[in-house]
Amino acid sequence: MYLVLVLTETWLSKRESSSVYFPDKFKVYRYDRIVPNSNRRYGGVAILVHQQLNHQRLTVKENSDEVECVAVEIKMKPISLVIYAVYMRVFDPVVAAKHVINIKELCKTFDTHRIMVLGDFNMSSVKWKMDESEEYYLPTNVDTSMENFLVEMQDVPFFQLSNVKNKFHNVLDLVFVNDLGDVELSVDQSKIVGSVQQDVSHVPYEIAFEYCTR
Repeated sequence: MYLVLVLTETWLSKRESSSVYFPDKFKVYRYDRIVPNSNRRYGGVAILVHQQLNHQRLTVKENSDEVECVAVEIKMKPISLVIYAVYMRVFDPVVAAKHVINIKELCKTFDTHRIMVLGDFNMSSVKWKMDESEEYYLPTNVDTSMENFLVEMQDVPFFQLSNVKNKFHNVLDLVFVNDLGDVELSVDQSKIVGSVQQDVSHVPYEIAFEYCTR
């Protein structure tokens, strides 16, 4: 059973109640994109946390219709967890810099926590190769507009774990962690989203690590 779900491109608005779409045993933390004067649906992110976990939403400095994100702290042993979920429709270095501000603030405030930065950064031109330790991936073929963001994430340091390619052989959904520890990433084994319902651009994946709620 999954205890945390992270979603991008939820396409939800304030008109839609979380209880309609999500299991009642999960607390849903959402950031819905507001598109003025439009009936079209866009973006949005959500983090769902099971009620058996101790959790709270975190306030971030930069949050707007451009900077789509939501952050949650989950208290567990031996190390508590902070998840920062992101959606970027197109990669924008100015918007990415604002995400970095949020991420660095979280790292400063929760310096003893495991921190995961998850989501769609739409850096389709970047190719990822395994580092020499074979524990995480390094970016290659980096566009200059993306270089500063990736360098700053490496300097924190954060390690990028995902090489899950979509139908177009791109890696859009990235997984940055500040502690490699015992983290394991794989393509979703439980088929929580049926194959016919999956977005071909975003392959569901799962992240596992050992923890205790007590």
